Amino acid sequence: MGMSTMRYIAQLRTLAEEQGSALITTLVVLTLLTLMVGLALGVYLLQRMYVRLHVHEARAQYEAEAGVFQAIAWLQNDPTWTARDTLVVLPGGMEVELSVEPFGGYLLVRSVAVESRSKYAARALIGEVPGDAFEHALTLWDYETRTGLSLNGAANVYGDLSIVAPKGREVDSLDSNLDGIGYNGELIGAVYRFDSLQVGWDRTSVERARLLRSGFDPGEGVPEDTVVQRRSLAEWMPSELPETLYEGDIVLDAADPVFANGPRIVTSTGALTIVGDAQLPKNTTLMAETDLRIEDDVRFDHALLLSGRSVTFSGSVFGSAQVLSGDHVIVADSSVLAYPSAVYVSNATDSTWTGIEVRNQAEVHGTLLYPHVGTSSSPARTYRLGRVSVADSALVRGGIYGGQETELHGRLWGSLAAFRTYFYYESALTPGVHKENWLRNADIDLGRRPVNYLTPVGFSSRPTLGVLDWEGVATPLYQIRRAL
Repeated sequence: MGMSTMRYIAQLRTLAEEQGSALITTLVVLTLLTLMVGLALGVYLLQRMYVRLHVHEARAQYEAEAGVFQAIAWLQNDPTWTARDTLVVLPGGMEVELSVEPFGGYLLVRSVAVESRSKYAARALIGEVPGDAFEHALTLWDYETRTGLSLNGAANVYGDLSIVAPKGREVDSLDSNLDGIGYNGELIGAVYRFDSLQVGWDRTSVERARLLRSGFDPGEGVPEDTVVQRRSLAEWMPSELPETLYEGDIVLDAADPVFANGPRIVTSTGALTIVGDAQLPKNTTLMAETDLRIEDDVRFDHALLLSGRSVTFSGSVFGSAQVLSGDHVIVADSSVLAYPSAVYVSNATDSTWTGIEVRNQAEVHGTLLYPHVGTSSSPARTYRLGRVSVADSALVRGGIYGGQETELHGRLWGSLAAFRTYFYYESALTPGVHKENWLRNADIDLGRRPVNYLTPVGFSSRPTLGVLDWEGVATPLYQIRRAL
């Protein structure tokens, strides 16, 4: 074989090797390009899915929030309107499920919307913008004695006054003398006199809340495995919470395992006492057929507390609560009920006395509510029957609706709407006397009540409503199916 032939064969082998390398390189490049195109397409599809999910979540949130405000609009026209998972078609064709439930003195509105694969639940606590009853620092409407108002000692009133006073009494001479002690406080505000005046309050809603589980019978509650389907308080209404029932009197530590898995209804057929130093889950409901006591350093947030006879706070208890009792409520020691708390006594029993007492250095930030059921100015009546009482060192920041008698010795940063004010006076010179429609050594300052203060509902037949608390949660539906 000649040299030229060998060179030719070598060139053919080189060319074949080069072509094979080029083919492999081409295949590698094509494979990489295919992977890159596939990856880019996957990223695009994933982004598209997340964008669509986000859009669906946003639309569900918008629809749920629109449902809350639609419910508020309906409640402003009819405060007694209720709903339970009622399907409502909103303007624009949006569909939501609405629920409305009394929560103490306020209302809870829940709105649930589903958009494709997204679900959104919004829940709002609703109160009433202060109307005529809480417009002034003091509104006094004792149409029985018609004695007007007497100021004595170091009583300070910062804000306007509206009072029922007899004809002929000058409205600028409210100061009075008692045991040689005149009036040396401050009155900064206008005084309006009326021949007749009555501040009404429709307590239908708060009574519905008090009697929502009337009789303290054990309810069916909610199965424990349902909890996994609801991942936020926004998805719950108080009446739907799981329930634990105790027979007879029971004392529970706030750190007890019964409170370990989130909010629930804890019911006792006797007296229920909560002690210790721990935080109860938000929206915990406690119910006692007789007496409910919260002691020591127990803390809570938007709790619902109900009793057939009495509720007592003592020690250094702290938290916001809706407190509903048949006979009386006592807030004592250094306990603090935070805003927006509401304390209500129904005066529905035959107790020797009923009322609300804020003692010692205790504080209530919210509203005290005692209904007007009629009184008698007869000297023979029981004077501890039907009274709201605030001690010298105590503080109420918000409002007091005293439908019977209100005994104010301490500080009220807000408004007092009272049928009658009262205090008992006794000295070496003066035997014990019951002073009606006197205000002595107390402070009322309208300008220091909570910002954006809202009262419980029922003071107006066409109220203006506002939002006190808001919660919302988005839940992709595949998470719910997976939990099931």
